[in-house]
Amino acid sequence: MAAGLAVAMALGTVCLSAREARASEETEATQLPLEGSTSEIAEKADTPSVTKEVREDSSQEWRYTADAHVGQVIEYRLIGTLPANYEAYDSYHLCLTDTLSPGLRLEVPQDAGLSEALEVRIDGKAVPLDGDHVKLSYEDNVLVIDLADLRDAAWADHEIGGSSIVSVTYRASLTDQAAVGKAGNQNEAYLTYTCDPLTKAEDRTVEARAQVFTYQLELTKLDGRAGTGLGGARFTIRVAGRPADGSTSGLYLQPDGSLGTQAHEFETDATGKVTVSGLDEGTYLISETKAPEGFERLAGDLTLVVMSELGDQELGLSRLTATVEASQAKVSAVDSDSGHVHVTVSNTPSPRKAQGQPTSSGSKAVEKLAQTGVGPVAEALLACGLVLVGISRARRRGR
Repeated sequence: MAAGLAVAMALGTVCLSAREARASEETEATQLPLEGSTSEIAEKADTPSVTKEVREDSSQEWRYTADAHVGQVIEYRLIGTLPANYEAYDSYHLCLTDTLSPGLRLEVPQDAGLSEALEVRIDGKAVPLDGDHVKLSYEDNVLVIDLADLRDAAWADHEIGGSSIVSVTYRASLTDQAAVGKAGNQNEAYLTYTCDPLTKAEDRTVEARAQVFTYQLELTKLDGRAGTGLGGARFTIRVAGRPADGSTSGLYLQPDGSLGTQAHEFETDATGKVTVSGLDEGTYLISETKAPEGFERLAGDLTLVVMSELGDQELGLSRLTATVEASQAKVSAVDSDSGHVHVTVSNTPSPRKAQGQPTSSGSKAVEKLAQTGVGPVAEALLACGLVLVGISRARRRGR
């Protein structure tokens, strides 16, 4: 009786010891021992794990980090493992919980249910999302994939074992609420699982994370002579391509950072600034469509290249850089922490303004002077001279 009680107490502490066991080297075991100390059980018991990944669109690789523009649909993947001693359980519950940050929104097809928004597979074989095998829920940006008893006969066709892999893929879009810069937009996932074959107690894994980054462009228009900001300049910003992905080439940046087929004109404010958030890494063509009054419009496009260095096996934005190709523009600052890229563009005053002449009133007279070399005053004097000459000739004839 006393021995049985000791075994039950030892097994009851397995779940509490699981996290400590994951931090130490574990010896492989095919089944959970029914005798021995709690520490021996913890050392031999295997535990499941969960991994969270995001597909980087420029390389199509699954990584822990990626960058994207607002409105972009991003593909995510959860991978859960089973314990090596899975056969020791007569019932086994597995539940994946994934929390999306406020800047992400799960993509659910129009007029479709949640089951159409994701795919669940075990060892590569699709699992029917009919409510019998898997229960799904999505509320307050929390996605739950709850797998019923994996030891039930309903799973017989999947031949589940200790080496089996459970994968979940879904898509989410980056919204205009996305965090810009190094803070990133995270997904945090964990796995809840049965950790004791006798008591059916449950534990949960350490959270796994994936992170998506986006950036902000601040474009400042300056008077090339005075160095002051110029309001009223208008620009369009067009995607010229990414290092390995041309799917967005030719699309235009919109006010919220998304991309569209129609060109949007950004107009500088009174300080000469235009700010747009939600940019992806890539190459952009900036065209001035209207210059401020009294200034010359830029003749060609500005080529802006934004480049990021992201962590591969760990989270984080390592570095953000930018270059611009144009004699009248420069990258004045790049801040990796905030994700801000600052570009200044200088406008050349038009010849009329540079000469100190009026740009609106009297412009016709100035144009006349430029074309004929004869100004309005000179024209008046010339007319008076001709009249006097005529009068003088008439008097001579009358004598």
